[in-house]
Amino acid sequence: MAWMRFQISQHIKTAGMPVSVDVLFPEHRKNNCEKVKTLYLLHGYHGDRTDWLLKTNLLRKVEGYPIAVVLPDGLNSFYVNLPSTHYFSDYLCQELPQYLESILPLSDQREDKYIAGLSMGGYGAFRQALNHPEVFGAAASFSGVMDIRAMYQMHMTTTPVSHIFGPEDKLGESGNDLFAAARRLSEEKVDVPKLMQLCGTEDPLLEPNRKFAQALKELNIPVMYEESPGAHDWDYWEQCLDKLLNFLEIGKEVTL
Repeated sequence: MAWMRFQISQHIKTAGMPVSVDVLFPEHRKNNCEKVKTLYLLHGYHGDRTDWLLKTNLLRKVEGYPIAVVLPDGLNSFYVNLPSTHYFSDYLCQELPQYLESILPLSDQREDKYIAGLSMGGYGAFRQALNHPEVFGAAASFSGVMDIRAMYQMHMTTTPVSHIFGPEDKLGESGNDLFAAARRLSEEKVDVPKLMQLCGTEDPLLEPNRKFAQALKELNIPVMYEESPGAHDWDYWEQCLDKLLNFLEIGKEVTL
């Protein structure tokens, strides 16, 4: 895998600021003329794009797979369009893929683009997939923050909820309520992205994850939901990476 780092200041407008992104790109492929599938992998709250590289064996795990892994910075935005000039959802779904596909041999086809993340990033992955099913063919959430309305009800002081998601009565309209986004998607005649939702049995976010998986089931939206031993930590998310690669059914091409 080649490890590339981009500092983008002129081409990306929706982020409202210069942004950095790391890309892992497969150097060894059977057919170098084919465009590569892409996985957008999102970090959690108080994290950054380097977390996946420094805290897991991501580089080793994806070696030999014909897929590029894009690691964007999301700050503490939950990957939504903030009530400011920072539109992280538009950045993830529009400008960043278009920019990277213009400079790297990445496929622009929906079925070749995937998005996944942990905690805040798990929410971000599902938010983009449910609101923009035309962009991503598959999405995965690891220990995701699935119930945003509960954050308002808890009056969380560590996260300025309304500063991120806007007024609570606008959550459904803005696409930031995953339950509302799922209901809207179930009513549309579109291809639903392939969904995987994982959560550890010792994770404090287990019950909201169960609640959301049940909501998807009631809406007849297919999801591969799994609970397994684990907490809200990197030991568990390391295991999730292996399950993600199996779920995407990419298939390793090269053994080095």
